[in-house]
Amino acid sequence: MRKNIDNYVEKFERVIERMSMFVSEGNILDVGGGFGLFSDLISREKHLKVTMIEPHLKPFFLEGNKRVTWVKKQFMNFRGRRGTYSAITFLDVLEHFKDPLEVLQKTRILLKEKGYVVVLLPNYQSTMRLLSNNWPWWMLEDHYFHFSRQSLKKIFDISGFRLVYLESFENRNDFWLSLQGNYKWIQNIYFRKLLKILTIPALFIGYLILRPLLWRLYNGGLLLAIAQKK
Repeated sequence: MRKNIDNYVEKFERVIERMSMFVSEGNILDVGGGFGLFSDLISREKHLKVTMIEPHLKPFFLEGNKRVTWVKKQFMNFRGRRGTYSAITFLDVLEHFKDPLEVLQKTRILLKEKGYVVVLLPNYQSTMRLLSNNWPWWMLEDHYFHFSRQSLKKIFDISGFRLVYLESFENRNDFWLSLQGNYKWIQNIYFRKLLKILTIPALFIGYLILRPLLWRLYNGGLLLAIAQKK
């Protein structure tokens, strides 16, 4: 549990660092904030007022945090004032909507002039996906769409945004778990363990060596995109 939380903290702190290049003050809307970890982390930044939308889960990370307002609604039912927010975030969220274009169009209305939308989602053109027979981020029961950097840029253009920042990355733990999925088909537990011992270390070392290049080529497991309202 602790390792999983640390994994998310590492990922969200990276998002906050990138956001700080564009947003230093104002209102932030965190859509689909889950247990509230990202909202809690970003609320510690000065000059930011955070509202989190989460219709289902109880945000236990926000217990005692009076800097974040929790709205228990679906995003499309949220009646925020137009032109209110400096940035709206969708972290591991946009792919869960049946109509992401409609979501981004509403986002544009809620944003201030020149405001930003921040999106973090799986990259289906990633090396992780190509190396894994059981890519954990397919999640066909929950993910209605999968994006590449090209399709993400296109949907931003259509919905009235200009892409200003894009990178791909993944945490080492995510890549490690993705490799593990390749061995689930092996029924014999002893043969499975032996094959893991013989192959995973070499694959993982090769990945660590090539990782900077893979990220530069946008082949990381995640896409982090920041787009500005036109």
